[in-house]
Amino acid sequence: MRSSRLPALKTLEEYDFAFQPSVKREQIVSLHELGFVDEIGYLPVTRSGATLFFQLIARRYEHASTAVTSNKGFEEWGRVLGDEVMAGRAAGPAVLHRCHIVNIRGNSWRTRRHAAELAKALQHPPSDDGSGDGGTGP
Repeated sequence: MRSSRLPALKTLEEYDFAFQPSVKREQIVSLHELGFVDEIGYLPVTRSGATLFFQLIARRYEHASTAVTSNKGFEEWGRVLGDEVMAGRAAGPAVLHRCHIVNIRGNSWRTRRHAAELAKALQHPPSDDGSGDGGTGP
């Protein structure tokens, strides 16, 4: 917030949803939690799915913001969508025009908890004698 140099800090908690009833509180809170658009390329995309994705991007292009997450680079989107032409000449430019790319490298944030639980379990393995005390038995 400091680097944005905005004159005042405004938070979602302070927003008066009663003043603007057309704004749906549940929708805004859901978007604020970033629990969406997960993720292009994780599962194979069918031809009809790729067509629907292209149509979605085309309809929203320069009319609304769209958040897209993927573990695939744009150079791989032809394989992901099953159509190099659609990815390279149609969907790609519409997605990339005026976009902000956040390229995250390293460990997955979602799997860090699981990694910590695994490390903890390896430090204290359950016993084989069924006692559950982690000991070596009688």
